[in-house]
Amino acid sequence: MPQGSVLGPKLFSIYTKDLDQIKQNGVNVVAYADDSYVICSATDLNSLHHLASSTLGKHLEWLKNIGMVVNPEKTELVCFSKTGDDSVNMTVDGQHLRSSTSMNILGTTFDSRLSWEPQLLRATKRCQSLKPALRILAGKLNRKEFLQIVTSHFYSNLYYCSELWFHSLSCKLKRKINLIHFFPLGLIMRDFKRELSYKTLCRITQRASPVELNDFKLAKCLISLSNNCTPFSLFQDLLVNVVVETRTPLRPWFLDTSRTRIGRQSFCNRVNNVSKRLSFDWYGIDITPSTIRKNLKPIFYKYLA
Repeated sequence: MPQGSVLGPKLFSIYTKDLDQIKQNGVNVVAYADDSYVICSATDLNSLHHLASSTLGKHLEWLKNIGMVVNPEKTELVCFSKTGDDSVNMTVDGQHLRSSTSMNILGTTFDSRLSWEPQLLRATKRCQSLKPALRILAGKLNRKEFLQIVTSHFYSNLYYCSELWFHSLSCKLKRKINLIHFFPLGLIMRDFKRELSYKTLCRITQRASPVELNDFKLAKCLISLSNNCTPFSLFQDLLVNVVVETRTPLRPWFLDTSRTRIGRQSFCNRVNNVSKRLSFDWYGIDITPSTIRKNLKPIFYKYLA
């Protein structure tokens, strides 16, 4: 089938559906279109080498059965460990394959220690190349136009797939991101000597800090995930820790042995406490804690009633 045809995706999925046959204990397969990745895990290096070798043999056999061949030059191998010093050597169609220290997957760089430093280095280089252009545009555009450019071209490079790696960064790397993140905000405020604090820049430009921005991006992923799950699977764990009163069945109570104050167990009070901690002022939507409580309670009670 030609690429871009209507039936192409469905026929491709049917053609490759048997790839899951190589799954077993300690082996998982992740595929996105024609990019497939086999993940093997074991408690020691020898067991890992044996499991990876047997899995690779099954994978090569599957490719042969469907009339395809593997390209050893495009085959990558990474051994993930705490130290990052372990390596696994394998053979693909008679060619020696040695594990490398990093792997690029859909534009994201996974290093052997999962420190995400190579990923941040790539993003930093792209942003550094944009700085001269931003210096010129800062004096020719108004604040709104300039921030649109920064969001679409600068932050999109810096925070590509940051839902995955940002919260795992070390404090040192997060400080490095702060320097890059607040550079365009300092340009628009003419703060060349960096006299304004990061908090002040966020408040004046109405932009989120790196932590707030990535918390928001992660929350969007969780919301998207929850919207594609059944209500029962989402609230199963919640219902296990809920006790319904006989006198007022529509007011459930949390069962929490670590707290003795009954008022804190009330589901209404729990929703109130959560909503008071939420701060969404920075992205321009007028949502108050009372509005959040008003919207959250009917949603939860619908599943608990």
